[in-house]
Amino acid sequence: MKGSRNWKFIAAGCVALGCGSSDATAPTGSLGFCTAPLWFAAKNEGSDWRILSNNGAPASFAATPKLSIAFAYNTSSTQVYSLTIDELRELGGTPAFGCGKNYDPSRKLAGSVARVPVGRIYGVFSQSFFATRNGSSFDLIAPNGPTDLLAVTYDSAAHFAIEHAILRRDVDLPTGSVIPVFDFASTEATLLDSASLSVSNVVAGAVTFRTGFSTRGIEVTLRYGTDTLPTVVHALPAALLRPEDFQTLTVLGGCPNFCERKLVYFYHVARPTAVAVGPVPATSVTSAISSTPCSRIRVEMPSQTEYPSLATAWLAWGGSRPTRSISLTTTKGYLGATPSTWALEVPDLNRPDGSCLVDANVAVTTSVTVADGRLAVYAGTPGRDREIIRTAYR
Repeated sequence: MKGSRNWKFIAAGCVALGCGSSDATAPTGSLGFCTAPLWFAAKNEGSDWRILSNNGAPASFAATPKLSIAFAYNTSSTQVYSLTIDELRELGGTPAFGCGKNYDPSRKLAGSVARVPVGRIYGVFSQSFFATRNGSSFDLIAPNGPTDLLAVTYDSAAHFAIEHAILRRDVDLPTGSVIPVFDFASTEATLLDSASLSVSNVVAGAVTFRTGFSTRGIEVTLRYGTDTLPTVVHALPAALLRPEDFQTLTVLGGCPNFCERKLVYFYHVARPTAVAVGPVPATSVTSAISSTPCSRIRVEMPSQTEYPSLATAWLAWGGSRPTRSISLTTTKGYLGATPSTWALEVPDLNRPDGSCLVDANVAVTTSVTVADGRLAVYAGTPGRDREIIRTAYR
């Protein structure tokens, strides 16, 4: 898988259809962790749990169409997923598999700006690095190799309200170089595109929204607001974009009793858009299956039509120093259909050293998230053009 390294398991057999391991002629699918987990276990459909890797050692197994996996990067937290093999393929490139940003901030560049509009300030970005400004001059850290540079102006009185943008592609200057001046009155500078936006199922005074742009590791907020319903969606112009660039609208809708509703809309260019935030989530019930020798816990939440795709329960215990935790995720694909009630259980599985996933006789704090959308997008990968994911958390 692109971007994967260090640790890899092979899903052997006909992974798309879930052929058994006896089919020696079937094609092989490869899935990788970008960061090696401490241990990894799998449970094929109709089989028992098996520890397949300990201390980051490579492993291989024949995967069935539906399976469960469990893994941990440290001794204090565990992640468990029950999903389909196709969902697992997509999940392999997500932050859950250690696939975050990996930059080598070894280059130092200098630059300057010109003709910044009166009453406006500027910023310059390079793959997660923000320029240090000194008047019209700035210093910027950049990774090795070709990188994109984004320079913007915004109103200092309006929090995150970018107006002009200059986007330069594949800049590859040696360390110590001076970047050609960013002139905000030149033809290189452009205003943001915009289109009408309608957001329903939230009310003014209980909403937060963010419009963002992402490319080559640069993630910048174009617009941000609270309390007031957004009526415009913004975007960098299509002429500046590459196919892999994406823009997002994120809306957080308030709800009572410590819950949150979230909508993320992915788009390539600005167009008239209407979206609806999901409803207030149902209330979950936590019960103990057993307390010794390890705690096994079940979390149940009634399903809702608007959140049919998956559910995650997060259990925490041990206080603030240190908190121990386990997350349990089950998808509609694994179950074959959206259940009437999501039932998420700590598996009957110990770590490779014999220790419990959840300690004996503990009281846990529980939260549950339900979602409408693909698991990989829920886990942090960019969505496709016009794709929406809705989640609700309680």
